[in-house]
Amino acid sequence: MKNKFSKKFVFTIFGASGDLADLKLFPALYELYTSGRLENDFWIVGYARSEMSLEEFRIKFKNSILEFIGDKANDFVEVILERVFYFQGQYDKADSFEEYQEFVDEITGGEFEEELFHFSVPPSTYSEIISNIAQIRIGKNRDKVKLLIEKPFGEGANSAEKLERCIMDKFKAEQVFLIDHYLGKHPVRSILSLRENNRVLNMLLAGDIVSNVQISALEKLTVENRLGYYDAVGATRDMVQSHLIQLLCFVLFEMPAKVDFWSVDSAKEYLIRNLDFVKGVFGQYEGYCSESRIACSPNTETYFAGKFFLNNSNWINTPVYLRTGKALDRRQTSVVIEFKKYENQHLEIPCNRLEIEIAPAPSIRLFLVNENGYESKVHNLVTSESLSCEDESCMSPHAVLFLDAMLGKRMFFVSFEQAIESWRLVENVVQNKQISEYHIGDNGLKEADELLERDGFKWIDIDE
Repeated sequence: MKNKFSKKFVFTIFGASGDLADLKLFPALYELYTSGRLENDFWIVGYARSEMSLEEFRIKFKNSILEFIGDKANDFVEVILERVFYFQGQYDKADSFEEYQEFVDEITGGEFEEELFHFSVPPSTYSEIISNIAQIRIGKNRDKVKLLIEKPFGEGANSAEKLERCIMDKFKAEQVFLIDHYLGKHPVRSILSLRENNRVLNMLLAGDIVSNVQISALEKLTVENRLGYYDAVGATRDMVQSHLIQLLCFVLFEMPAKVDFWSVDSAKEYLIRNLDFVKGVFGQYEGYCSESRIACSPNTETYFAGKFFLNNSNWINTPVYLRTGKALDRRQTSVVIEFKKYENQHLEIPCNRLEIEIAPAPSIRLFLVNENGYESKVHNLVTSESLSCEDESCMSPHAVLFLDAMLGKRMFFVSFEQAIESWRLVENVVQNKQISEYHIGDNGLKEADELLERDGFKWIDIDE
């Protein structure tokens, strides 16, 4: 049975003139509407500083949908456009928000039951927007408000703590949804379901039988038109602080007896707090700074590989390797868990391993070794041929997370405690980094290979 949201609501997007709105947010709202998840009236309001007419904004919204569906306009597109509005305003001006509230009351007749505010703007504007939202809700039911905040959550541990204090001073924790779009991906969400329902899988995830864990998020694409954002953060802050650490959490956290948000959140926070950084290597692909006229830094990494240990009794002697990079020879997002050999097992025989592939072909596979030393695939742990969502209920990650937030389901959102601990870890990782250069289309850095070779391992590359 499909989950549906039955309340009348206003969905306001701050930063509606930006790329994220075009690429992900508008299509996600369209998906919710066309899949029958929205059972009542709704209004979509784009809020941005750019000067734009209602007609221009609706054309922008429509073009985004047409690009997404790859088809000609249909009745659904035309109907949803009637529910789309635009408001030009500043983020730091109380007057703008008072005018915005009057605008919303006018288009809705004050008939809405819930307001969802999505933040697709730089973290530096978050506090101002949140304070202004709280101000216009004075004397009204503030419980109607939900805040949907895209990563990065602040720009470091200190700013994330300040942001948390700002929000908690004005809203309740259950009204805040910190979005990491990886947690809207069906293969990632499947990891929790598989662990919850398959005892044998949890038995395999034990440090005393695992030799090493590898988590990779590799891309063929360069930074392309995101240089302005990317140069300020780099691969480590962009990918490790959020996506890779969240993947690590769902695979290795101590499975709680009761699987609810608070138990899972506590277990994930404990894991992040006890993740110790050992060594890392950093790279930048050749020609990185020539892709744009925007000034860029030779000290911004587009590749990172690092060694970590989990400081708890189960995993304390098991190395965890994380790597991410752009402009490489492959697209691969995966978790590889290699198991220890028996004491007298021949050195040339490969290790048994468990692979959880997120992209490009989502699946979970157990590799065993036969007596001749050749690998054979065993699918006993595969719940289907693919971990992809493949039926009519499937939606994009943002649509999935939007519906979760509407319904108040918090399991696949990041808590501030997790975000702050992740920032502390990453701030330690990027200290004193030294950048090596690699060519576009390389398989990473030689130093990254050496990181594992010193421990007797090698990176597992999944064939496309």
